[in-house]
Amino acid sequence: MTRAAERAYHRAYRKAHRKQVRAWQAAYRAANRERCNARTAAWVAANPEKVQAKVATDYKARRKKHPLYFVWETMMQRCTNPKATDWNLYGGIGVKVCKRWQTFKNFEADMSPRPKGTSLSRRLDSGNYEPKNVEWGTPADQAAERKGKKAMLALHTYHRRKS
Repeated sequence: MTRAAERAYHRAYRKAHRKQVRAWQAAYRAANRERCNARTAAWVAANPEKVQAKVATDYKARRKKHPLYFVWETMMQRCTNPKATDWNLYGGIGVKVCKRWQTFKNFEADMSPRPKGTSLSRRLDSGNYEPKNVEWGTPADQAAERKGKKAMLALHTYHRRKS
């Protein structure tokens, strides 16, 4: 047998052997999956209280990935943590979060879904974060509000100086 023929023979043998090994591995994984599923089903039936605890834990992990979670967490920090950025503009002047929104589930229920390209906006700047006083506002809306407030402040200052 020539060297080229010998190489071709070994290549074909390895290829056939790889296919056979892959078939064995697939069969093993399928059997193992069935055993695991049966064991899991038996465990779930025997431990319903542990399953409930696991579901609650999973919710805590999932909520951190929720698109509204960051908004809620930032709102809570601004109003409750003196070390937070912008504390002086929110919690420092007495802006509070209503009792209902102390938990993320309630905030999510009231404010979901969040329209694309919006952020949390209070209708009355002096009001607290509560369902009646909060809406989703676009950056343009919020900029217009700011301009209006600046104009009112400037007008108020002008009239005060005149008198």
